[in-house]
Amino acid sequence: MKKEKNLKKIDSNINEIGYDFKNYKKIQENYDLLETDWRSDASLGPLEGDVLILYVKHPRVKDLISFDEDKIIAFFAEKANVQLAKIKPVIYIGTHLSD
Repeated sequence: MKKEKNLKKIDSNINEIGYDFKNYKKIQENYDLLETDWRSDASLGPLEGDVLILYVKHPRVKDLISFDEDKIIAFFAEKANVQLAKIKPVIYIGTHLSD
């Protein structure tokens, strides 16, 4: 007798750890349109549910992003039709961010 398998359909836009690739693509397409002084000093990180991660090199840029959080959320809601709850700037110490 053959065992019954419970197969689950995989949603390629959202994986088990919560990364949302569909909405991330929308954010990626509109990120260059974001008019801020710090945009060139930050890199897009993953979209974890409704929290967008931005990688920064300096604490000052982290503070500027936190200050502009409502503006960023409103921008992506309007331009990309993505509802974010929070912007989480993370200081990244490494070599992947260009100078």
